[in-house]
Amino acid sequence: MQKEKIKIICLIGQLGSGGSEKQLYLFLKHLERNKICPTVVVSSSLGTNKWEDDIKSLSVPVIFLDSKSKISKLLEFRSLVSKLKPDMVFSWSFHTNSYYWSCPRSIKFTGSLRNELSLASNELSIFHRFFSRHVPSMIVNSRLPREELLKKGFADEKICVVRNIVENIDNNTDEKGVGIRMKNNIPEDAILVTGIGRNSHQKDFNFFIDVFAKASAANSRLHGLILGSGGTAMLGKIKIARLEDKFTILGEVKSVMPFLKASDIFFLSSRHEGMANALLEALQAGCSILTTNVGGCADIFENCDKDVLEKILLNDRDTDVAAAKLLHLTENSSIRDYLKTNRESFISKFSHEKIMPKYYKALGFDNPDDKKNPE
Repeated sequence: MQKEKIKIICLIGQLGSGGSEKQLYLFLKHLERNKICPTVVVSSSLGTNKWEDDIKSLSVPVIFLDSKSKISKLLEFRSLVSKLKPDMVFSWSFHTNSYYWSCPRSIKFTGSLRNELSLASNELSIFHRFFSRHVPSMIVNSRLPREELLKKGFADEKICVVRNIVENIDNNTDEKGVGIRMKNNIPEDAILVTGIGRNSHQKDFNFFIDVFAKASAANSRLHGLILGSGGTAMLGKIKIARLEDKFTILGEVKSVMPFLKASDIFFLSSRHEGMANALLEALQAGCSILTTNVGGCADIFENCDKDVLEKILLNDRDTDVAAAKLLHLTENSSIRDYLKTNRESFISKFSHEKIMPKYYKALGFDNPDDKKNPE
């Protein structure tokens, strides 16, 4: 007799272009679908729901809550839960953790925190913040949010660290950097410094431009590339700094990997991060790295040589220090060689083969074959 599948609602705030949405897609992609039946419920629509079609391509239903007010959304979600009768609700966004309070207590509920707690809480009211934090258990993607939750009194045994998933692209022949520079008028002999991200205070591309401007004044071979809306928002600043001929701004692209493979250095200028997907992808592509010490960056480089770590990590936002470190990377191929040689030790722990069992354990079923309603 065939066992009935475990039914899970994955609840997320939106399906825009962020890293959190990509991680939900990868979670669903590698989920044991012969044993688990997921449905994605989205609390808000941005109008441009970038990941909706990708998730639907996995034959996973996507349902948007139509209600406008917060109270009516909670009631709509409760009605949906009664209709779908899931075994579990997995809240993927911190602010959707509050839906726990409208969910029947017979339904297992697991919350998430995928960024620094202070950042995740910024736009929430004091009540929303309280309800989002007070859930039965929480999955976080690095040690930093775990430590923040512990300081707020969240019980250690209710927190599980599950890192992000990084896809293995080594055998993907369609994602090579060949010809990228020529197609985008980037000099072949340039030292290409790349950043990726949306236009937000969090990503801080103003810092990226300021650091690049100082470094490029000392090394004329430097060329900047910014992918995503963060770059297009910087066009005015780039023009004022008279760096137009030193930058290529492309906005959103279908895949960042060809550009990362064509790059020499990846510069993460963020003020806050959860676990930076772009940083992991840049390591995988063979880039040298310069990154602010935020979010899960320390987790990524936990086995890194201390001398190398000192040269690639920024512990403050001092423009002069950052520019000096960027210049050091341009002049010393040994750091890039070290990162290339050891990249497997950095990113292997983010493979889906290692991460999915951690999700199963955190959600309460080490082996989905065991039974339909795991304890």
